[in-house]
Amino acid sequence: MDTDDDVSKEGASTASHSKNKHRCDTVIIVHKAGVVVAGRDNIIRGIIAAQVNGCSLHINIDESLACVMKPNPKMFPNALTRTGPCAGRAYALIVNRSRKLTDAGLTQEFIQFTDRLAVQTKEKTHKDLYVLVLLQKAMFNIYAKNNEAALEELKAAEQLSEHCLNRNLLLGKCYTYEAYIRLYQEKYEEALMYIENAKYLLVNVVSGEEKAMICYLTGYVYMKIAGKKEEPCQELEDKAIEYFQLHDRHVKEDSESEVAIKEMQYGIIKQATVYLRTYTFTSFQFGTNDESIEKAKELLDFFELHLWKDATPASKIHFTALKADYLYRRKCFERSLHILTTNGLTLAKDVGHKPMIDMVDERIRIIETSMGIKNERYGQ
Repeated sequence: MDTDDDVSKEGASTASHSKNKHRCDTVIIVHKAGVVVAGRDNIIRGIIAAQVNGCSLHINIDESLACVMKPNPKMFPNALTRTGPCAGRAYALIVNRSRKLTDAGLTQEFIQFTDRLAVQTKEKTHKDLYVLVLLQKAMFNIYAKNNEAALEELKAAEQLSEHCLNRNLLLGKCYTYEAYIRLYQEKYEEALMYIENAKYLLVNVVSGEEKAMICYLTGYVYMKIAGKKEEPCQELEDKAIEYFQLHDRHVKEDSESEVAIKEMQYGIIKQATVYLRTYTFTSFQFGTNDESIEKAKELLDFFELHLWKDATPASKIHFTALKADYLYRRKCFERSLHILTTNGLTLAKDVGHKPMIDMVDERIRIIETSMGIKNERYGQ
């Protein structure tokens, strides 16, 4: 990894930042001649600290932030197109099948599939596909909230990626998944650091799939940070929406990818969640405006008309919850509760994924509280 010793002292300097009662402005001045690959983390940390604390950030650089993130070809010689083992059909087969089994909650089938692939790919001269299998295992464990197992698989994947033909692509994926773990651990500054490292490695990526995932994850982090505020933060919500919309745009670049087509479901769901302000328990209390509620409804109508038929079980559960959220915002509490206790809870229990069941249960609790209903399950 990068070290500060490789950086010229003139590489980057942080100007003083002024503060007032409501916000602070951080100005980062980067001298083009001094910008090299190593040591960029110091610059990124300044950016992230400003983002996490809700500050306004101004960046003054000679040729845009891209010069900071520009790869050094001597350090990273591999082009960001899939090559060698990752250029064929095997790559799509591994990713598409793994994602389908993960979304369906088919744990045993997933384990059998990936264990068989691991045996087949581990002894190959080039370890690219073996690393890809490790990444699928890691993502499955992240989804199941088994972070310890996911971190072990990511550590092995990172070490092997250094010697792969698709080094940047695979290592960029490793950092992306590391960011997911930090997100779920509510370590948002660390999540943004991993995202920046992933963006740095994937800066020249050709595939829309990887770019879409980065945008989705970034929007997700901003959404969760907004949910930690004691009052609505429109600036953070706007950033989240912007990145989710970018996610949808990049998804369309990979219109032939089975995974990419499914990814559109998640971007739409997250946008609707932000508009309805139902992304955390706290945000439920914020309330929202009619315009945002109607924007959410438009997204949900689009999902129901065009995406429901081929939606993953997880997406269907989230969509059902959001439909209830919409009714909740319209103060149709009984209809909202009915959707959750029938369709939502049934779908979640059919999948058998505890985080999904908990998500639906939490919404039921919120609505029952709003209606003044005593819920024996929670001792209220």
